Amino acid sequence: MPGLDLDDRLDRLLRAVEDGVTTGDPAAVARGGRRRRLVRRTAGAGAVATLLAGVVLVPSLLPDRTPRPPAPTVATGPPVDGVPDGVVPWSGARVTGNLRELAVTVQAGGGAKSKPSDPCWEGYQPEARSEPDRMVVTVRRFRSRVELAEGHGCAAIGLLWNLIVPLPDDLHGRPLEDGATGERRPLVRRLLTPQWLPQGWALRFETAGDGERWRRGYGPVGARPTPNDTRAPQIKQTKLPPGPAEQATVVEIPPRLLRDWNRWPDTPVVGHTSVRGVRAEIDADPRDRNVNVRWREGDVAYVVTGHARPGAELRHVQEVVVQIAQSLR
Repeated sequence: MPGLDLDDRLDRLLRAVEDGVTTGDPAAVARGGRRRRLVRRTAGAGAVATLLAGVVLVPSLLPDRTPRPPAPTVATGPPVDGVPDGVVPWSGARVTGNLRELAVTVQAGGGAKSKPSDPCWEGYQPEARSEPDRMVVTVRRFRSRVELAEGHGCAAIGLLWNLIVPLPDDLHGRPLEDGATGERRPLVRRLLTPQWLPQGWALRFETAGDGERWRRGYGPVGARPTPNDTRAPQIKQTKLPPGPAEQATVVEIPPRLLRDWNRWPDTPVVGHTSVRGVRAEIDADPRDRNVNVRWREGDVAYVVTGHARPGAELRHVQEVVVQIAQSLR
């Protein structure tokens, strides 16, 4: 041990000093004692200094063990060839079946459906930044590099446009935040899907906006959905003669909006039905020719709306809307 080695060296040094002292010489013995005490004090002080130096040196050589917060990881969508034009807010988010993806909706200009060669074209690139307590999704907008002719303009808002957002990792229950506004946004994990539709109907679009969490629209398959629309699972269809409704929507909204959603203040209640084990209210109004079935399930509310064809009776539209609502799973 280091302590024993030091004592041995001191003893050998003191014996060497004593060998040079003549026995019976009091002055020499006294001098030897003084030298012995001086050597011990000097050696002890040196050992303490060496020990202190080691205490100071060791921490400086050891790596810093203080945990550092992990750097945020980022995932971005495909690159966009255009002129950067800031960031835009998005109005809703929905899981797509892939744990590393979300679909979000932005209010886009009319040029979102065009090509970069169009002066009114605009493109969007999503970015997701993973942080310990949240996932921040930012949507960046890009404008066309082609100059707009003098005296011409572009529509500022014309479409609800869906974007697929790649995520750097799983959400694991963390909230979503809009990088453009800093606001928290709800996430729709499972939007109800109808298991019955009139013959020839299919999903036409799905978006989020205007206070709703998510909306799916169904109707005759005459026009294809926009390229960005997140597609729903295959829907079972049964044969039915062309009905009175020309389209229907299924909307998920916060319960506080349920009573007044998509209705006039004086729209009459025309009946009630049972949907998914819950009492649902039916209202209809000849002014907009809409029939609504609305109900609440816990902290989520739903409205299924059918729009009548010209000349169709609302009571026939009601039959279609109720059947769609009762088939939701």
